[in-house]
Amino acid sequence: MKSLMRKIIAKEKSLNRYLRSGKYLFDIGNKLKYGIGAPVYGARVWVRPEKVDRAIMQEPLIKLHPKEIDSTWMIYDRRCSGTVMDFTGITPINYCHVLDVTIVRGCIERWGNGRKWEDTDIYEYTLKMIELSKEKKFNGCKTIDDIVTKYIGYDKMFQQVANENRLRTRSELGGFRELGGILVHIGLNGEILLGTNGHHRFAMAKVLDIEFPAKIGCVHEKCLNNFKNISK
Repeated sequence: MKSLMRKIIAKEKSLNRYLRSGKYLFDIGNKLKYGIGAPVYGARVWVRPEKVDRAIMQEPLIKLHPKEIDSTWMIYDRRCSGTVMDFTGITPINYCHVLDVTIVRGCIERWGNGRKWEDTDIYEYTLKMIELSKEKKFNGCKTIDDIVTKYIGYDKMFQQVANENRLRTRSELGGFRELGGILVHIGLNGEILLGTNGHHRFAMAKVLDIEFPAKIGCVHEKCLNNFKNISK
């Protein structure tokens, strides 16, 4: 009962944030401009991990927004989700293979190959990101002890996902739509690109070979039909 109440309260808070942000106006605008099947803010899509070969990094997409924004990923996510745009207007786009994303590679080495966390690049990478952060904090961590504790938690989460053979949706966890979920973009020719959020969960899906729920990010204006197909 307590768990259910926490989810209800969390969902209510998430919905209130959505309403206060005015994103419902963004959703209406997308529907009016692109049709009833247009993406909305925080929309959920279901993706097979083998369909995602490349990742798109954060910095080039930020240039789409002339207004100065915070560099943290979540603020960036709130701005881009459901945005329909022409990717060719971004020069250059910083693509890389998903296995070149440090967190994804490290998690696959851990859960797929049985390596210890300290034998991957994860700890070093997180310490570097902490140092680069204005708040001296990254992924909720400030110290090496924080990082070790965090990744013990990820191991437990991986085991739960493996036992259930599925990743829970954000709405199941008390969220609104798929806000806070694995971020994916739909690029030219319908290519599904991994964004900057949810790398650990994406790695879990890849190791376990399971379809995963994702939050839509940017959608190439020529590929709206691809979004409609995977959002069904």
